[in-house]
Amino acid sequence: MRPMKYSEQAPPSKYLNAADLKNRTHKVVIDAIVYEELNDKDGGKETKPVVYFLKDNKKLAKAWVASHFKLAALAAALGDIMDDWAGNEVELYIESTSMGPGIRCRAVGENAAAAADAGDGDDFGL
Repeated sequence: MRPMKYSEQAPPSKYLNAADLKNRTHKVVIDAIVYEELNDKDGGKETKPVVYFLKDNKKLAKAWVASHFKLAALAAALGDIMDDWAGNEVELYIESTSMGPGIRCRAVGENAAAAADAGDGDDFGL
């Protein structure tokens, strides 16, 4: 029997975490962005933006909880109207943060070029 990893013992979540990406970059298409009421670390409720994705025209089982800072970075590449983001291809990837591995998102193709023209294309902050 192989040893069980701590990450395998965590309760299943409907939201993406860094371990779900398995240290790989994933090209996905934005399906929708909705605001959902989530539990905060103090046991209260907090409304946060949640991004749903498609891969190979199928809805991913898990969605990504994004901060407003992360959405602002996407807006630089995809425009200010979030309803228009659906159908745009982005890449999900892992980046080290002060709190450990975190999921980041960047525009690809024409959207990446637009973000680079708008400023520092490497500073997506996602």
